[in-house]
Amino acid sequence: MTGRNMSVGPYGFPGAIFKMGGEAIIPYLARLLIITINNGTIPRDWKEAIVVLIPKGGDRSVVKN
Repeated sequence: MTGRNMSVGPYGFPGAIFKMGGEAIIPYLARLLIITINNGTIPRDWKEAIVVLIPKGGDRSVVKN
């Protein structure tokens, strides 16, 4: 399922997994969200992000690019 050119999230799940069976995991994600809201806390991992800059082209040292 995962090839060399597939990007993955921080836990190693490729986006393709959601395309292939995304609807099957909706009840589980909904339950997780409800538990989180009822608990009144947000997991630390949900507050973090991995940002990958993708240059448009040209000289990478120029901010506009």
